[in-house]
Amino acid sequence: MANFSTVREFMQHMDVTIVREDRDECVLVVDAPQNGIRNLVVLCDQPILIMHQTVVPVSEPSVEFYARILQLNAQLVHGAFVLDADAGSINWRHTLQLENLDFNELDAAVNALSLAMAEFAFEFVSSSRPIE
Repeated sequence: MANFSTVREFMQHMDVTIVREDRDECVLVVDAPQNGIRNLVVLCDQPILIMHQTVVPVSEPSVEFYARILQLNAQLVHGAFVLDADAGSINWRHTLQLENLDFNELDAAVNALSLAMAEFAFEFVSSSRPIE
């Protein structure tokens, strides 16, 4: 079964930089700005791995904006765009089972986030203000 150390090792072999970690809380924060990854939170919360990244703040919510986010979800390979609890931002979120997690599965999920950011960044910026 994968654990925090395994996930950390996998991340070190990817094209990301570990910018923060908390072993006690089993949390990593990684960046790969060249791939659209900024402050991707990776949490080992047995029995799952949770990945979460803020994509864009919501400045002027509208039914059309939220409908478009749902349409974009249909095009994602892994994960989904979600509204945070305060309705203040759109986030990308994905979960994986830790029990049989392997490098290829985790790498594919991170690459899917990169692809989504490259493919949809213009829509997010034109629909709201960019994240800082």
